[in-house]
Parts: sequence; C-alpha cells; structure tokens
Amino acid sequence: MMRDIVLVGFPGSGKSYIAHWLSLSFCYKVLEIGSFVYAESVEKSLSTYECANKYFSLHQYEHFVKQVIDERKIFSNESFVIVGPRTIQEVEYLQIHLENPILIALNATYNTRQLRRSIQSDKVKDIPLWKRDQLENEWGLTQAILSCQYQIINEYDCHIEDILNFLNNIIEV
Repeated sequence: MMRDIVLVGFPGSGKSYIAHWLSLSFCYKVLEIGSFVYAESVEKSLSTYECANKYFSLHQYEHFVKQVIDERKIFSNESFVIVGPRTIQEVEYLQIHLENPILIALNATYNTRQLRRSIQSDKVKDIPLWKRDQLENEWGLTQAILSCQYQIINEYDCHIEDILNFLNNIIEV
C-alpha cells in the first residue's frame, strides 16, 4: 500500500485537479475535506464559510478532518489523497492519525488561481477569491502550507506529466 497524500493550498491552486490525476495514475482514492464542509453546510442551511467558521471560531479545528479519518478507516487497505486542510491544526491531526502521510503544498499566483476559479464548476463560490484567501489565511492556511514537506509551483505553464513524475518519485521513496 502506498502512503497517503495530503494536498494543501489556497483555492484554485490545483488541489482537486492533482488529486484527480493521482487517482487516475496511481489508483488513489480521493477524500475532499470541502465535501464534508459542504454537506454539513447544506444540512444546517449555512454558507460553507459560515459552517467552517462556526467550528474554527470555537477552536474545533479537527471537526471536519475527524470525519475524513473516519471515512479513511472504512477503506483501510486503500491509499488516499486527502484534499484541502485549511489550518495547521488540521494538518497536525492528519499527521497524527495517518501513517506517515506525504504533505504537499500546491502554490499558484493569485492571477492563475482567479482564472482557474472562473472556469471551474465549484460548489463554493459564495464569496470572492480575495475574501476567501483572507478568511483562510486568518484560519492559518499559510502556516499549514509552510508545514508541508514538499512545495509545488502549479502555474498554468506547468505540465501535469512533470508534476506526476515528481509525485511518482516521492511516492516511491
């Protein structure tokens, strides 16, 4: 079994895209933390950010990643890409509860991320990207990114084959 991978990054940095390719290329299963936030926000009639902020403002940072870990346990013989922790506490929780995960931060300029966000179909477009960046930075996303073992620049001129080759070398270690 391959090591689990955790992808961290600001909105539009390419986390879901890279997770999709890891799924296709290496048979990883994908768990997106944002899907758990979205499901709970619909259930409670909140925006996704109201829902996340409800827990983060109470310092219950691990609320959504606990659900991810519970889901991960159901498929214990599979390897997973976990997409989208937003706080250093979530990253630390995943490090404790996953067996030696690979932590990868995806980075892209604001302009690249804005362009990606404008063409992708995303459930979470309830606030502008600049405001979302500001909120997620307040939650500690920058610290979560800096805590990662690997940093990948994922601009529009990057080729998925190059990124997958790089990831293949990491996975095989």
